[in-house]
Amino acid sequence: MTYQPGDVPSNASYTWLTGYNRIVPHLHEESDRSAAILGASFLETALRTRFMDVFIDDPSTRKLFDAYRLLSTFAAVIDVGFCLGLLTRDMRADLDVIRKIRNHFAHHPEHSTFDTPPVGDWCRMLTTAKGIPTQDGSLWRATGARDQYIMALVFSLTYFDRFVGASGRREVPANPLER
Repeated sequence: MTYQPGDVPSNASYTWLTGYNRIVPHLHEESDRSAAILGASFLETALRTRFMDVFIDDPSTRKLFDAYRLLSTFAAVIDVGFCLGLLTRDMRADLDVIRKIRNHFAHHPEHSTFDTPPVGDWCRMLTTAKGIPTQDGSLWRATGARDQYIMALVFSLTYFDRFVGASGRREVPANPLER
């Protein structure tokens, strides 16, 4: 599925679509391991980028994401996003599952697929496996563990663009004692 510029509402920026259109076709062509690692990496980068859009415009903000700093891991970015109220409980749970799946593929090079335990079990925990409410009141579900994973990536990207970055970049507050 490829999106065109006219497919998105005018009130959302959907800047991730360019990257999505580049990466998702490749995810379908890749091995399970590559799809899991590349997809999660793309998602983590998108979330970090949205955080940069929300945090203050100051050089110290970028340092938070440097190696061995507060937001240097995907897990830390997820936790801080949740604590700041930028992620729902379901989104946090999905991101943690995506992170676990990526780590499993990265650290278990032998015979891992989306269909083998524990990966298949984790994919069934994703929102896309439980069902997404539709306008007609029914539930839409992705079928198959790999499709559940890829669709969870897509829904997460949409959420980041629509809600996480919606408030815009903050300025460093002025010193109230200065005139």
